[in-house]
Amino acid sequence: MDLDSMNTQGIKRKACNDHPSTSSRSTQTNKRHRTIKSETLETRTAEAAVMDAKTCIAEVLRKLKNVASSKRTDNAFLAYLRENISNAMKSIQKKVLVGVFGRTGAGKSSLINAILGEEDLLPCGTIRACTSVIINVEGNAESKYVAEIESITREEWEEELHSLLEILSDEDEDSDMVEMAKEKIEAVYGEDGFGKSVDYLMCCDEEVSKFLSPVLTTISHATASELSKEIHQYIRSDDTSIRSYWPLVKCVTIKVPNRQDILEHVVLVDLPGTGDCNKSRDEMWKSYLSKCSYVWIVNDIDRAASDKDPWMILNSSIRDLRQGGECRSITFICTKTDSINPQAYMRSPCVRKEVLSGRQSLQDTAEKKKACILHRNEQAKKSVINSFNRQTEIKKYFTAGEDIFQVFTVSSEQFQNEEDPILESSETEIPQLQELLRKLNRDCLKNAHDHYVSGVIGILSLIHGENCGSVKMERDKLDVYSILNAFLTEGCESMSIFLSDVYKDFDKCLSNGAINSETSCVKTAMGQVIAPARKDGRGYHRTLKALCRNEGFFISKNGAVTDLNNTLATVMFEHVDNLFQSIFSVDGSTDKSISRRIDAFSIFPDKEFRNISVPLCLEFLEIEEDILKQQLKSEVLERKKKIYASLTESIKTTMRPCYKQAAAISGTGSMKLIQDALQDHIESTKSSMFCKAKEEMLELFKNLKDAIEEKLRSQLEKSMDQVLLTEKCLPLPDVTEEYNKMRKYYVGHQTAEAPDDAGTPTPHSSNQI
Repeated sequence: MDLDSMNTQGIKRKACNDHPSTSSRSTQTNKRHRTIKSETLETRTAEAAVMDAKTCIAEVLRKLKNVASSKRTDNAFLAYLRENISNAMKSIQKKVLVGVFGRTGAGKSSLINAILGEEDLLPCGTIRACTSVIINVEGNAESKYVAEIESITREEWEEELHSLLEILSDEDEDSDMVEMAKEKIEAVYGEDGFGKSVDYLMCCDEEVSKFLSPVLTTISHATASELSKEIHQYIRSDDTSIRSYWPLVKCVTIKVPNRQDILEHVVLVDLPGTGDCNKSRDEMWKSYLSKCSYVWIVNDIDRAASDKDPWMILNSSIRDLRQGGECRSITFICTKTDSINPQAYMRSPCVRKEVLSGRQSLQDTAEKKKACILHRNEQAKKSVINSFNRQTEIKKYFTAGEDIFQVFTVSSEQFQNEEDPILESSETEIPQLQELLRKLNRDCLKNAHDHYVSGVIGILSLIHGENCGSVKMERDKLDVYSILNAFLTEGCESMSIFLSDVYKDFDKCLSNGAINSETSCVKTAMGQVIAPARKDGRGYHRTLKALCRNEGFFISKNGAVTDLNNTLATVMFEHVDNLFQSIFSVDGSTDKSISRRIDAFSIFPDKEFRNISVPLCLEFLEIEEDILKQQLKSEVLERKKKIYASLTESIKTTMRPCYKQAAAISGTGSMKLIQDALQDHIESTKSSMFCKAKEEMLELFKNLKDAIEEKLRSQLEKSMDQVLLTEKCLPLPDVTEEYNKMRKYYVGHQTAEAPDDAGTPTPHSSNQI
């Protein structure tokens, strides 16, 4: 079908944007336009494809520099090419975060060390281990072990010092909190810090003042043990003979060499299981919840069956992880499987019978211990899976049928034991975790590299197509522009209608939630947070005061989260959660999924449209469209997090004056005064608090709606203008060699060759598409 017949027949788009079911057509289109040859991937890795792409782009940039001249009238087009090249590089920079949760002593550090094949990277087994510092572990392309240490600000430390000294001066304060306050002050200032004022402590030490600067502290060593020794004072406080900076540290990033197979695109985040009343670190802890694509829960195997803490942590965090984040799966890891007493374990006749099943006897001590380990591992897995199946609060945030949960039983010590191991390497299950990370890294790598390679191919197609132009091609560009612009207008209008309908549904759910919240908020807040009947009055007083100091949020020693802002938002969340999950469905499985709708969007009609004289221009535009849609879906995910978090953030803003007032209350009867202050403030602000939260959430959703519509139209218009309308002073650089080199990585259209003046495709190489 040629352009004339298309224009005269007035071809209409099939209803590709009128119903989400058209995503299947879009999926087929995406596969047709961006398919990496499977046979090529078997012989050439994704890294090789990117290396070739980088080589080609470097050569193109050199050639563009040579042709650039102020006398040319197409400098804007050359700038557009350079911008596209720069944007292509950004596609291979994103990393995936694996959040590792677990109480102190659960074996997180030993686990991470074993996975990375390092014995001394993260300190293990300390008695007074600090649990407040977030540690990122990522790969380093260079040969050094590097640590980057980010401190809290001077203002944040001064604010915390006020809280610490207040805790020490309050006779009613809980002993755990008093101990925490003493540890922090002693770690930074030594025993001389006790009894001093905030002003004195802030001015008495130049080293502390220097460390609190916004500049990262960077440490580099040739070995893991050397690095571990030097960073010890920034993450631990077990050695009281030296100064420890961990109370001043917000986050430590450790870069490990020679583990690009696992950590090139993956970051392991060791998240502390307990809080310490530091607002800055708690805010960072919550922000990391929204960034974790995968969650690992680490627990001692002896506690696996009976410990409720991991499920409590998950239940209190699942909204932030899933609805307000991007969590795709949960992995439960039972550690220290080799820590077992065979005689005690087989004391039960039933267990003994199962352990000895199929064996006459187990005389050898090592053999007996191994049999007990493997039996307990199997029982632990069954127990943990059964526990997970009872977690209805967690499971409701995942789509039925999603494979989201798995269990590993590991022994880091046995995996690293090279002299007399009891278990085979595979029986420690560390290799299985390594392979899990390796596969995740490969998938991330391939996805990022595919986007980059496709972007490079698009750029080369555009330049090569312009150089192979013809008189007919220049005439046809205007007609092509007219057709694509019509489809763009139609697609944007359809997208706008879809998003407006979703906005109305969202508004309705939020409005109902705000009304019901106003009715029930005081009772809910009093019963669950402010004055719960199940809590001991004297002990809970400290939690409540710590919560007010931290603007409504507190993590206890065992990891339990108390969040008054989230509690106040609960009813609104309940009204909006199902719709929210549908709107921001990652897999695009629902009719209201924005991701699915973006996939279905296209400015291109059926494939017959390809049989015209500008195939390489169209190839570039199709790749640009696909890249734009991927970028939009990433932006939707990031904006989703802010939209969901806005409810509690808005409520926190409304509650902030009361928190400040309540935190200053002390002395006899202070608990009742704090409770009354909180209750009165909620009662007096409830008529406006939830309406304000609703409006702010809707405003963020409207901003998302406007951004999708604006970017679809403006960026595709810009690409169409540059490719089809902008006058160019030919020739552009000759990229025939680079174009042919990259074509072998890409199965595109049935005809992707530039035509001659007669409209007949002119072959450019032996690599026929």
